[in-house]
Amino acid sequence: MGVGRSIYCRLIIAVALTATGARAQNSAQVDVVQDYNGWGWEAIVLANGVVTLAIVPEIGGRVMQYDLGDHPSMFVNASEVGKRYEPSSSAPWHNFGGYKVWPAPQDNWGWPPPRSKTGGPPASTGPSLMQRVSEPLPTRSPVGTAAN
Repeated sequence: MGVGRSIYCRLIIAVALTATGARAQNSAQVDVVQDYNGWGWEAIVLANGVVTLAIVPEIGGRVMQYDLGDHPSMFVNASEVGKRYEPSSSAPWHNFGGYKVWPAPQDNWGWPPPRSKTGGPPASTGPSLMQRVSEPLPTRSPVGTAAN
C-alpha cells in the first residue's frame, strides 16, 4: 500500500473507531481476511461491536463495508465483485461500489482522476498489510482528560 493510501486507510480507521468507541461494547479488532464476504478480494476488516468497516486495497483502497450493527450502508456492485483490472489511462471506469477516497488536492490531477491512483492494487515492496495495520494509530481526544 503506498504512503498516501496508507494514510487514508489510517484516517478512515481512526474516524470510524473513534466516533463509535464510546458506545462500543467490545474492543476493536483488526484482521486481514482473504475472500471476505465472498468478494474474492483481500480486505482489512475492523470491528468494534458497533461498527464493521472493510477496506479493499486491491481495488484502490476502497471502503466496501461500513455497517452500523446489522445495518449496512454501502452499495456493493455484484457484477464487479472479485474482479481486478489493470489501471491505465485508457481503461474504462469500473463501479465496484463502496466509498472511494480521492487523492487530494484535486487540482493536482484534474478530472477524471488517473486510473493508476483509483482502481488498482497499491504498489508496495514494504511490510505486509497486517504489519502496517497492526501499527498503533495515534489519536487525540479531549474526552477523559482532566482540565488543566
